[in-house]
Amino acid sequence: TRLRLVSSCPSTYLIKAFLVVAVHLAMPRAGQNGDNTFVNSNSYSGNVFRFQSDLNKWLEANGHNTIAPDGKWGSNSSAATKIFQQAFSDLDADGKAGPKTKEKLFNLYG
Repeated sequence: TRLRLVSSCPSTYLIKAFLVVAVHLAMPRAGQNGDNTFVNSNSYSGNVFRFQSDLNKWLEANGHNTIAPDGKWGSNSSAATKIFQQAFSDLDADGKAGPKTKEKLFNLYG
């Protein structure tokens, strides 16, 4: 990102430089939410809906209660994901739908 400084006032330069650094530091990084891990959200996501639908196939096939596939990530999705993760030794049972969990589920039903 290129910053265009217009003012000749030194304090303006400092403020603008600070803002550029702050925006850069606020951007998601791999290993945070930038790896497409689903997080709590009240807004609809087609990707979350697909994950929930595929998760329901696994839950039903393995004798567990299903969840409402509403496309919103919340406590029910997290709890169901944790049940799925506990069935596989190579997944962390943290209830988060990170890259490894999504890959495992999508390889089964995607």
